[in-house]
Amino acid sequence: MAQHNQPADTLKTGTSKLESLLQAQLGLLTVQFLAGMALNLIGTPSSNIAKIGTNLILLLHVAIAVGLVAVAIRIGMATAGSGIDTKLARFAGGAIGLAVLGGLLTMATPLTNVWSYVMSIGFIAAIGLYGRLYGLVLSQPQR
Repeated sequence: MAQHNQPADTLKTGTSKLESLLQAQLGLLTVQFLAGMALNLIGTPSSNIAKIGTNLILLLHVAIAVGLVAVAIRIGMATAGSGIDTKLARFAGGAIGLAVLGGLLTMATPLTNVWSYVMSIGFIAAIGLYGRLYGLVLSQPQR
């Protein structure tokens, strides 16, 4: 099992580094879901104050998407040579890419419902794949 009570100043290497990256990715996906649901709940606001709030949440949503892509790349690199399934990490990264593409097309095209659905497919796939990858990391013997 991976050790969970390491001091903050301990340099994380190998599986525990991958575990930290996966925890971060799952946390980012959770916050991304909440920001997306807030945008969906607010809809198209009519007042200027509400428009400012919506734009700030949208900016947060985009910033988190950038973070998700960056962490997906780091997870892909961390799985190389770790004994963890790199193909699973690539599929999970591809799911993040699909969600980001769906999000970009949701904002850029008039087919918002279609691309929003594509975004949600990528999101759900990413949660499942990164959850599976996290389970594999936790089941690895400690190095």
